[in-house]
Amino acid sequence: MTGRINKSMHDRVRQYRSVSFFGRCQSSYKSHFFVFLVSNTMMSVSIAQDPLPLEEYGELPEISQMALSPDASKIAYRNTSAEADVVVVQNIASGEIVGVTSVAAVNMERIKFLTEDKVVLLASQSRRINTIGVRYDFSSAFLFDLETGKSAQLLQNQKGLALQSGLGRISGIGSDKKSVLMPAYTLRKGQDSRYSLLDVNVKRRRGGVVARGSSITRDWFVDGEGRPLIEEDFDELKDRHRVWVYDGKKRRLLFEEETERRLRNFVGLTPSRDALLFTSYRENSDFTSFYRMNLTDGEVEGPLFERDNASVALSIVDFNRVVYGVEYSGLAPTYEFFDEVLDARVRQLTEAYEGTATRLIDWTPGFENLLFRISGGWNSGLYILLKEGASKPVVLANIRPAITPALVSRTQVVEYIARDGLMIPALVTAKSNVVEGGAAPLIVLPHGGPRAHDRLDFDWLTQYLASRGYVVLRPQFRGSSGFGYSFTKAGYAEWGRKMSTDVDDGVAYLSDQGLIDPTRVCIVGASYGGYAALSAGANSDIDYQCVVSIAGVSDVGRMFREIRQNVGSKHSTYLFWQEQFGSSAGEKQALNAMSPLHQASDIKVPVLLIHGYNDIVVPIMQSTLMRRALEKVNTPVEFIELKGEDHYLRMGESRLQVLAALEQFLGEYLPAN
Repeated sequence: MTGRINKSMHDRVRQYRSVSFFGRCQSSYKSHFFVFLVSNTMMSVSIAQDPLPLEEYGELPEISQMALSPDASKIAYRNTSAEADVVVVQNIASGEIVGVTSVAAVNMERIKFLTEDKVVLLASQSRRINTIGVRYDFSSAFLFDLETGKSAQLLQNQKGLALQSGLGRISGIGSDKKSVLMPAYTLRKGQDSRYSLLDVNVKRRRGGVVARGSSITRDWFVDGEGRPLIEEDFDELKDRHRVWVYDGKKRRLLFEEETERRLRNFVGLTPSRDALLFTSYRENSDFTSFYRMNLTDGEVEGPLFERDNASVALSIVDFNRVVYGVEYSGLAPTYEFFDEVLDARVRQLTEAYEGTATRLIDWTPGFENLLFRISGGWNSGLYILLKEGASKPVVLANIRPAITPALVSRTQVVEYIARDGLMIPALVTAKSNVVEGGAAPLIVLPHGGPRAHDRLDFDWLTQYLASRGYVVLRPQFRGSSGFGYSFTKAGYAEWGRKMSTDVDDGVAYLSDQGLIDPTRVCIVGASYGGYAALSAGANSDIDYQCVVSIAGVSDVGRMFREIRQNVGSKHSTYLFWQEQFGSSAGEKQALNAMSPLHQASDIKVPVLLIHGYNDIVVPIMQSTLMRRALEKVNTPVEFIELKGEDHYLRMGESRLQVLAALEQFLGEYLPAN
């Protein structure tokens, strides 16, 4: 990495270095504008309290996925209290519940109001296709009608659809708001499958094809009347990326590029719908920005949103995929909008809650009312509503009311130098009295991905471990996203190598700071983090006392072969993993060398394996094989299978199983006291 890029990433981390410090309790509010929240929601953290039972951390948040109605009179949210899993619609002013529907049979992902009396629920469900013996996550969109009190799946009885896993996408709303535009694979001439656009009547839950794409169509955008406007195609066999503009039923080519991958990520339209917006890496930079492609001539303008130390991570878009602003990458979200007044309002609020992850969740048309979720820092999660012209926001709900501010362990952002000189950011979480003695046990918690990064949000697993007296280190090792492309690229072909030593160097850093006892360390991880934990057990120069892998990869070669069998060698997923594993990705010996399964004899410490039975991201066989290999060499190993669970621990029962198993395992091999 160049010195410029190192400095850029360093500056990105520096923003957060004063987020919170062990042994201090300081409000980070910068304005009296929000003082009311201090008295209403904060309490002193100096009061010693016994830790809460693990159920308060493992159970799903009581309130989540909140949405705001178009006139801001109602909210909808998922409620998992009282042993139920329901979506509740409630009047804000009166508190009256105006609708409830069960979502226990699906994995809820998002809630969004279509109109004041119709709510769209986006969800998924894991199902096995017996004819081919493969399990998929099937996404769906449901309509909850407050007038009838009933909910039903859109496109459920649609004729002419091909078998597909994704029926939960919505590209726009009809001008009368009585229909939604949904892309889906349709059948034509027997088995000719085409990614088409359907106009789905929300009352009948079915609709007709308004534009028929092809097998290489990837996305659709609609105009203000709900008619097809943009079709995006990508041909993986010919390495060709195209964008078409519709004028009625005719289309014309707007953009074409010969590329092995889609280098431009088209995300939405300008409010006037005269241009298509996309993200892409800007020239001579390490970060992505926004660009504007004119629909008349294809001319590109930009970058529109750019920062020297952050990428555009998300777009702020409405149901019609009109873009109003962006969210930037980083340990805490930050925003920028086209509208300067809106930009100032959001910036004022996020700055007032510095030290937390303050995320814009929903808004009313025109952005008069803004719904935020505040998490991390001093709190376990709040939803607040900021109305235009109001002197203060309104607290709508506590996400985890039992975990009061006094029980939240503070997180500090640190950075340390890896053994090859690369600066590594990290999050360290602990109770202030734990680190004061300087001899605390440490749990290392590498994140999954690996192209991902941790944030300052309240994390249930981190907070549980900290509540039990552990210091928790979450290293943002090379290969992580959010800190620039060069930092991410530095992790390519470094599985089990520098990505792992980055983690070890974080342990050494905390030891040098006198914050932990280096002889009392355990590594716990999920997904890639589970791989990192197993790899550390076999290869690390840190004296780990135990290893916990949750849905972790043990056999890299097996994983890579299965990906190729499932999608082919030209698919973007295969190319992604080829980059991850390096130029030796096709060599069995090299893949075995980075696989903990083939190093089982080198793991001498107790291992806990946990895996969801329905995991389709990292199949459970990865843990099954690891257990057998460890048993063969007489390494103590325990294997817990989570029935009905997928890769993401979305079920409260599964999280409780994980915490109960951790409590017993750590109590035996790394007790906090």
